[in-house]
Amino acid sequence: MEVIINNTVLSNFAYVNRLDLIFSLLGIIYISSEVRQEILNGIEERYDFLKRIEDKISLEDKDGWFKQTTISSREENQSLL
Repeated sequence: MEVIINNTVLSNFAYVNRLDLIFSLLGIIYISSEVRQEILNGIEERYDFLKRIEDKISLEDKDGWFKQTTISSREENQSLL
């Protein structure tokens, strides 16, 4: 099953250092480029626990728990229903 996850869920699990729970339950998770930007902004603001997420993001075909993806406008509109 493919799952896309938002920043609130990611940051909460990162804060308690349990990103492994997400991975063990769901496997590879997709994050949007907007969510990744929020993570990077948080790291710049010195929320260092967010580095745990950044360390697990795969930007290419490398192994990683989180894969960055883009959301089409059609998909975004469907999620609002």
